[in-house]
Amino acid sequence: MAGESWQQTKVDEMIRRGVLALNDGYRVRNVELGPVGIPFVRGGDIGDGGINTAVEDHIRPEFPYRVQSKLTRPFDVAFITKGTVGRVGMARPGQPQSVFAPQVCYWRSLDPDQLEPRFPFYLLTSAEFQANLDAVKTHGSMAADYVSMTDQRDFRLTFPPIREQKAIAAVLGALDDKIELNRPMNATLEAMARALFQN
Repeated sequence: MAGESWQQTKVDEMIRRGVLALNDGYRVRNVELGPVGIPFVRGGDIGDGGINTAVEDHIRPEFPYRVQSKLTRPFDVAFITKGTVGRVGMARPGQPQSVFAPQVCYWRSLDPDQLEPRFPFYLLTSAEFQANLDAVKTHGSMAADYVSMTDQRDFRLTFPPIREQKAIAAVLGALDDKIELNRPMNATLEAMARALFQN
């Protein structure tokens, strides 16, 4: 349960204080795309808390200077703003730097002394964030769901003191890391079971 020091803060205030960065994806041109280079991650590559960087499209090696300000860093949180709004994934250490498509924005901790780098991921997957999101995203059969950057800046969210943020991130992060480690093992076991069944 949130303590007395767990206060709601407007996202825009966190940005103005230099604690949090919120940025959108890169509006790529077809000529910039190729089979090798910097992975170009679309909304469909984000899900189950992760970001798939083993993609077909890449920013070609001759254009890296165009995307320097859009390159991901470890623990960046990708958030889909158009279409399947609300799906979230986190860039993990060891993944290659990538660039997000325009329908994806990212949240990034700029000051780890005030905002634990992994905490935004748990914040964006919280019921509180989803309630803020549901209140503003567009709905309708004629247009895809959408939430603007301005709307996100207006969200009021709970940012616990840094000690509590670190404790939350440590516990949930350990569980997520274990799940991530088990994915390849599960895939191998599934492939073995399928091969046995076919035989």
